[in-house]
Amino acid sequence: MNRKDYFSSPRGRRSQLRKRVFSRFFATVNQAPQSKNIKTNDAIAFQQKILRALGKKRAYRGPLLLQMEFFNQSKTPPAIHTLPKNYLDLLGKPRRDARIGRTALLYDDDRQVKALIVRYHLEPVFGTPQIWIRAEPFCHFLDDLELVDFAKASHFGDEAHEGPFPSFDYDFHGKYEQLLEWVQNKDSYLRFLSEKAYESSLTMSRLDVQQQWLKHTDKVICSWLLDELARSPIPAGTRAGDMLAAIKNTTRNMLMTNAFTIELHHAPHRTGDNAKFKETLKKQLESFKDQRSVLFPLVSLLNVTVLMVPPAGGGKDLDNLAKLIVPAIHEIWAPPSHLTHALCPKETADNPLDDYWKAQKESLPKEPRYSITEYRVFELPRRTGDPQDGFVRLSVGEGFSPLRFRESIDDYLNEWAKSFS
Repeated sequence: MNRKDYFSSPRGRRSQLRKRVFSRFFATVNQAPQSKNIKTNDAIAFQQKILRALGKKRAYRGPLLLQMEFFNQSKTPPAIHTLPKNYLDLLGKPRRDARIGRTALLYDDDRQVKALIVRYHLEPVFGTPQIWIRAEPFCHFLDDLELVDFAKASHFGDEAHEGPFPSFDYDFHGKYEQLLEWVQNKDSYLRFLSEKAYESSLTMSRLDVQQQWLKHTDKVICSWLLDELARSPIPAGTRAGDMLAAIKNTTRNMLMTNAFTIELHHAPHRTGDNAKFKETLKKQLESFKDQRSVLFPLVSLLNVTVLMVPPAGGGKDLDNLAKLIVPAIHEIWAPPSHLTHALCPKETADNPLDDYWKAQKESLPKEPRYSITEYRVFELPRRTGDPQDGFVRLSVGEGFSPLRFRESIDDYLNEWAKSFS
């Protein structure tokens, strides 16, 4: 078997997959997440930890997929949208007082980040506050998406053809009917339930409805992203290639509808664009809330996905785009930052909090009471016919157990690799 045939075979592809996995960057920093006012000693310690984790790796020069995960322990933790920028800066140019003998740490410029995933936890997972950083060349991520298509075609498992985000038992309409029953027949239920028991049952029913809808939307968007970002196996300019491009454009237009995404102003890149973006964002969030009243008040945790086709001349950094969007979501939609905030009964004179809920509530910071738990921002490739200014779309998903986008792809490819071991 020649070299080309080997690397096209399953075993050759598995070998390349392992090589890509081993070349990724991972770092865990045992430090409280901080925003731009980070303490000098902590900033230096963070960069020194990244330097040790890099070892002999050079700074990335090309596009990146970057993932950050923050585990807080403070009673006054920073908001999710204030954290990434600080660490994006620290991952770039070393501080002078850090005494690091290189011009760049993880990358040269944070504009190299073409996919950014940020996760936020009010509580530490291992008893101490931590920051997790994961990065890889964007071309390696695209190679994995190409391998997903190859694995799906091999039918290595009963449901493997569905890819990394398989279907689940979706019963939104059934759950919605149950919620309507609770709302419309309140007086009947109060004949044999206390007000507190009724409100708790109503909240749990609303939670079921919201999680069903949000999980379904997240699954659709994540599955679509795999196809949208995947490289075309057929060269552009050929009849087959042009047909495939037309199909992708049609699919994109179908997904970019009000059923799954919210249309926003294009990414700001001219004077005055920021104000227009914020105005459109506020209007669209309020419209979404009015049209989908079943999702409000939110009792489910929330994640959001931001999809940006950049203007022809470039647009905002992904983190700066998220910083425009996330605060407005917190203000207008009020997503609970923790299930305790969503489910904890309200304290009243004749109905004090029981010991369990009181302990749960006191274990968490009072603020932020409202926060998304994760956001993903992707820069999509420009296609023929895209507006000169590009566009931005927003999608929502369930935030208690959101689809772990990159990890789900890894798990799927690991199962494929083991299928012929």
